[in-house]
Amino acid sequence: MGRGLIAISFIVSAIGKASNWKDTIGLMQMHRMPWPTLGLTSAILIEIVGGVCLLIGTFLYPTVIALFAYVALATAFIPLQDALKNQGRESAVPVIGSNIAILGGLVLMLALKGV
Repeated sequence: MGRGLIAISFIVSAIGKASNWKDTIGLMQMHRMPWPTLGLTSAILIEIVGGVCLLIGTFLYPTVIALFAYVALATAFIPLQDALKNQGRESAVPVIGSNIAILGGLVLMLALKGV
């Protein structure tokens, strides 16, 4: 059940990014991310494919590794930058905390796989 909830959060996030394409590109440009269109396309694909793989339980190890790297990088590029620069810190800090919780859930998923 936990794996399914994490999977759904990635799938819903991908749908949100795709449905707000222009705004998401603008956010990425504001944070000076290189190649925002390629980055957004990659993010959506990683979230959808990773979410579906988590949901059905296939390719669990590579999926968790890819999603872990994605969440860590996304956290470093946007909310962590905001918190360090005091730009929207009040919204960035909770996002960082929830992303850390997601990272912990991904690690736990692998740890409990053998149980």
